[in-house]
Amino acid sequence: MTNHKDEKTYKGVSFKYMVTEDFDDIVTMLENPKVCEYLFFAPCPREHLEAYFLPKIRGIQDQLQQDRLPSVHLFTIKKDGRIIGYCGIDAISYSPNNYTIGYTIDEPFWRQGIGMITGEFLVNYSVDVLHARKLTGDCFEQNIGSTKILQNLGFKVEGCTLALYKKNNVYHNNLMFGILTEEYKDR
Repeated sequence: MTNHKDEKTYKGVSFKYMVTEDFDDIVTMLENPKVCEYLFFAPCPREHLEAYFLPKIRGIQDQLQQDRLPSVHLFTIKKDGRIIGYCGIDAISYSPNNYTIGYTIDEPFWRQGIGMITGEFLVNYSVDVLHARKLTGDCFEQNIGSTKILQNLGFKVEGCTLALYKKNNVYHNNLMFGILTEEYKDR
């Protein structure tokens, strides 16, 4: 049986279920305007991040203490022992075995292949541990880096939601991507 508490290392990058002690590093990363450029929810007050992250983290910790697979899949991304981002896999309500993946990486670690490694980890974890049937991902239309990563993982554009998010007084389109996991396995 897999110990879900263990750090998982994939291609030199480590992933571990998030714990309370990780929260301040995530907040610090989300204070960088460049990191938040394509995030609809950030920058925002710390209280908003606490309201989102801390209940999820507490639930993860409780389930791990009971040696159960957490129902929320929120991971830190580490390189050389340092938190450089976070990623997650969210179940899609009322749609068994369907999940949305997402990640945020700190600016000093962009353009180093970590986004692709993180995407591969998320897809593999979704398939191997969660037995996902379908995965989705999304990003602002102008987020070329995330668009390329999703496409390189085999995701296909399934649509574009026009003017979905208002950020800096501008409405942004949001691209929606998807892949059936059987297509990913066949690559």
